[in-house]
Amino acid sequence: MTKLLYIVMSCKEAEQKFDMVITSVGRIAEKKLAEKVKIIFFGPSELLLAQATGERAGKLKKNS
Repeated sequence: MTKLLYIVMSCKEAEQKFDMVITSVGRIAEKKLAEKVKIIFFGPSELLLAQATGERAGKLKKNS
């Protein structure tokens, strides 16, 4: 099986890219396309992670 690692370094202005990673990881996990998927949030993306609300927060909780 495949193992995936995402490293997210997007800035606050690139919220769509941040959301795209969260969505794609959710789909990969849902369809069991990979044995193990990890996401590392680095730099400015950590702020987006810490301030996640609404739909974004729901996706993060679902995928954790």
